[in-house]
Amino acid sequence: MKVHGILALTFALAITAYAVGQPPERKDEISLHSAVEEFNQREAKNYIDASQKLLTENELIAAIRRMPETARAQSGQPGFDAMLKIAESEILPRNAYLTTLRGVYTETHYCEVFDIQLTLVTGKDSHLTLPIRQVTISSRKIRPEERRELTQNSQH
Repeated sequence: MKVHGILALTFALAITAYAVGQPPERKDEISLHSAVEEFNQREAKNYIDASQKLLTENELIAAIRRMPETARAQSGQPGFDAMLKIAESEILPRNAYLTTLRGVYTETHYCEVFDIQLTLVTGKDSHLTLPIRQVTISSRKIRPEERRELTQNSQH
């Protein structure tokens, strides 16, 4: 699967992402207001566990509008203009969704994170993912059993 965009840069050192909260399937576009409300309801337990404030429409829109400044090299990527259009229209298209990333494995450590992401599907096997909020909570060395599992999974 080809991963385009900002997420590839953000987690270049990560070898495995863990526990990405997937949204329910949608058949239609939705207002950003409704999308943020649904996301906050779905993630309520995770907010408490990570001591995080709720996502706001303003935070989401600001992160999208800031994207040209934080990701100039990505401006030619498929979906870049469509992502900017989300902020202007305040509509989340059917092929876009909000998720959280809760953990990342590096070569030597597991990092617990609470990262809110906006993903726009740009093709059959590609997407553009924009970090909305990135919070690092803790890290620890990878346990031997985790290392074995990671090694086995990377060989498949």
